[in-house]
Amino acid sequence: MKFVLTSVFALGLGLASAQATSERDAQVAQVIQAATSRQEAQNDVWFRGGDFPRIKQNLRLMLEVDPTNYETASSLGWMLKSTEQPGEEWSVYVRYLNDNPEYPDAAMMLSQYLFDKKQYASIPLYIEPRLKFGARMHANCYRNLGHSYVRMGMWRDALRVWEAAVAAHPEDAALKLQRDRTKERLGG
Repeated sequence: MKFVLTSVFALGLGLASAQATSERDAQVAQVIQAATSRQEAQNDVWFRGGDFPRIKQNLRLMLEVDPTNYETASSLGWMLKSTEQPGEEWSVYVRYLNDNPEYPDAAMMLSQYLFDKKQYASIPLYIEPRLKFGARMHANCYRNLGHSYVRMGMWRDALRVWEAAVAAHPEDAALKLQRDRTKERLGG
C-alpha cells in the first residue's frame, strides 16, 4: 500500500512538474515574441534613419535568441546583401539551415543566394535531401532546384523535380508550365 501511495504521489508530482514546465515554456515564448515585436519596430525606426549597422547588430542578436525565426534570418541576409557583405550573408543562410534541419524551407534562402550567384551545381546538395518534405516545402525551393538543373542541362533531373513539385503543389500553374516545357525539351 505504501508503494502504491508513493507511486501515485510521484506520478502526481511528475504531472504537476510537466504542467508547470509547459506553462513556463508558454510564458518564455510570450516574452520572446514581445521582445521580437519591439525589436522589429525599433529596426524600422533605424532603417528610416539609415542606421544599418545597428539593424544588423540587432538582427544578429534576435537570431541568437530565436535561431528558428525565418523572418529574422531573411532580414539579416537581406541587410548583409544590401551592404555588400556576401560572405556574411552566405554564413547566415548556412547557419540557419544547420540550426533548423527539420524545417522544410530552411534551405530556401541559401538556394536563392546560390542561384543568384549562378552556383547552380551547389543547389542540389542542399535541396535534394529536402524533397522528402513534399508539400510542406515551399514551391520556390522546387523552382530553385529545377531551374538549376535546367541551367546545367540536366533535363531528366529537372523533369523529376518539376514532377515532384507539381505533385506537391498542384495549384501552381507556373510549376506545371516548367514541367511541360521540360517534357517537350526531352521530346515527349
